[in-house]
Amino acid sequence: MARGNERRAVFRDDDDRRLFLRTLGEMVEQFGVRVTAYCLMPNHYHLVVGTPRGNLSRAMGWLQVTYTVRFSRRHRRSGHLFQGRFKAQ
Repeated sequence: MARGNERRAVFRDDDDRRLFLRTLGEMVEQFGVRVTAYCLMPNHYHLVVGTPRGNLSRAMGWLQVTYTVRFSRRHRRSGHLFQGRFKAQ
């Protein structure tokens, strides 16, 4: 899971949610990650994922950076979108 910086929204509308899911799909293809479940909340997301390649940190880092860049372009903003690194349990 990862939460928005200062608990701010990381999904402002359905277009943002679609953008995140498209980016998530790219991560699946690029890193071989399996997504079992997801939940998108306005200021954070939860993912249940597995990775046979042992590359979870690289994949999640790519997801967050790539989505942040795309979100920031779309909303003409700059700075951190997520509050630090993702949390894994």
